[in-house]
Amino acid sequence: MSSDYDGVKFYSSHDLSIGWNLEKAEPILHAFSPDKMFDSINEIIELYNIKELIDLDRPLRRWSTETYREYKTKVKLFTAIIAKYFSQINNENFIEIVHNVDIQYLKDFWTLFENYKAYERVEDELFKEYLLLPKINLFEILKHEKLVKAYNRQFAEVLRTSEHTCEILVACYLAEQEDTRYYIPSLLKPEEFELIFQKFIDSVDPNPNTLRLIIHSQSSRECPISDRIKLNAKKKYEDFWSGRDSKVNHVGYKYSISLIEQEEYQKCINDEHGIYISYDRKWLEENLDYPTILNNFFYVFEMFDRFWRSTLPSLKVKMDVLESITANNGKNAYPRGSWYLSRNIIASLQMGMYKALLEEHRINLEDVFVWFFTEYLQNEFNTYGFFMQSSNSSNYAEKCRTLVSEMDGILKQFRMYAQDGVVDRELYEMSSAPLSFESIPSLIGEKYAYACTELIQQEMNALFSLQSEVAYVEKFGSKYSSLFEILTNEKVSVEDFAPFQEPVLKWLIDRGTILLNHDGTISYDGERAFLLRELYEHEVICVNYLSTTRFALKEMINAEDIRIEGTLFSIPEKNYLNFMLNKSQYSDGLDIRNKYAHSTYTINKDVQQMDYIELLKIMVLIVTKINEEFCLREDRLREEAYGL
Repeated sequence: MSSDYDGVKFYSSHDLSIGWNLEKAEPILHAFSPDKMFDSINEIIELYNIKELIDLDRPLRRWSTETYREYKTKVKLFTAIIAKYFSQINNENFIEIVHNVDIQYLKDFWTLFENYKAYERVEDELFKEYLLLPKINLFEILKHEKLVKAYNRQFAEVLRTSEHTCEILVACYLAEQEDTRYYIPSLLKPEEFELIFQKFIDSVDPNPNTLRLIIHSQSSRECPISDRIKLNAKKKYEDFWSGRDSKVNHVGYKYSISLIEQEEYQKCINDEHGIYISYDRKWLEENLDYPTILNNFFYVFEMFDRFWRSTLPSLKVKMDVLESITANNGKNAYPRGSWYLSRNIIASLQMGMYKALLEEHRINLEDVFVWFFTEYLQNEFNTYGFFMQSSNSSNYAEKCRTLVSEMDGILKQFRMYAQDGVVDRELYEMSSAPLSFESIPSLIGEKYAYACTELIQQEMNALFSLQSEVAYVEKFGSKYSSLFEILTNEKVSVEDFAPFQEPVLKWLIDRGTILLNHDGTISYDGERAFLLRELYEHEVICVNYLSTTRFALKEMINAEDIRIEGTLFSIPEKNYLNFMLNKSQYSDGLDIRNKYAHSTYTINKDVQQMDYIELLKIMVLIVTKINEEFCLREDRLREEAYGL
């Protein structure tokens, strides 16, 4: 591979380099003649990239209609030139040609090599000879299914000995994949993978990220991974870090939760060194009635937002661009960025602090949960039949075991109540059906709204994302981070944007998100933008708290851009619960419920205590969501009674 050809490059239809690369392509297009001879592989691939750019139909603003029409006519001739060149690749010139491909064009080369079936003119053993050369990017070649099938035996033989095979298998079967897919030769059998994984684990300084993915993987028919391999990877991972911890420069970030006497019931200081939150001990100690204790998780500890959505789940929008790029997550792994980790550390510290304070006053938080189900629901909503008991054990393993059992019981009782309107104890005792969080219905039917089309997702990204093609206007520089911010703070017209941005703006106008005003300026539709922002930032709209935007919501439902569901938990909450409590959805699930249900929990007492804190957080989530259900139902019944 070379790296000195500064050619035109097409990256994607959303890339901000489109205009710049069109300018680089302009002299080539201007000078192009059908009679010109092209004998350089990089010139050929550059023609391919120029054609990709022109086919976008986003001409430079200075190009006249006649000039652009001329360029479009010229690029139609490129296909025949490219095809002719690749048809001449054979055993004699293959190695030389591929060595001359500039590194930026390597991906394009293999695409064209596959598309024009050049592999039919390169013999198997010669291709294997190339694969065995040093510094060959097997990852890039394995993205091409036809190549893998054509050279099945050669790929299998190379992968059996390559030091990169384990990482390739991990990328193919275990790692999170966006638009990339790798193909493994069928002659490399899954029963061979065990030795490949073990060879990697036994190697000197194996990549710790790859080890981590093996540890948290789920065995499958396509890629079986034994518990022994996972254990060996875990030991190697721990050895890796134990030998390097003293050599690593740690950058500290502190989280502090304290109880002091102060005027505010809560004070938060957030600086470059950490987050420091203090609470007024006196206020908390003077408000120890059970209703206030539960309300404090909303009003004081902020474990829910204003629409009673839990603030604990991970959200895509909270992961910044760098985290999204560098994250090495396993396939079906729960996405955990710094925001999620920070929020949950704070919530766990809050729970630990509040639990200790309550115990100083002889209050067991589990007893508060019991009161909610056995007394509060009866007295407040005339609802009977719910039952729960707390653990009196001082052993954290026993407390966890009891709480996960009672948690399952409460959710099954609520599911029964939502379906039948009553908790039938005898029927409950007969029930052995497994519990899934997504199967628990709401008392009120239509509760949550979700985006359900790619178009609505594109609309949200265009309006709110920093990476949107229309998030930048030259005259404002980097002052704003999204189109929404620009339109909120400035008077702009379509002409203020670059030519390549105009198609996106026109599409948003057609969608009804952007409004074209009489004075030529553009703005956004307030109601639609509010709903899109809720979806973008929280991934769910809580329907029952909407008032002025109901018409806009109905329009989006009729257009089938949004769907409505009626469940106890929203999808982000359900995902969070599945991650914390089991491994049914996520390969790296913490599996807290199953560990204590099946006695596979750790004997480490500190970990058991931390697990108990997490279970208390989850129980607060369950209690709060069930309370919301009954409150919303009461509000609806009241509205119906008064004809509202």
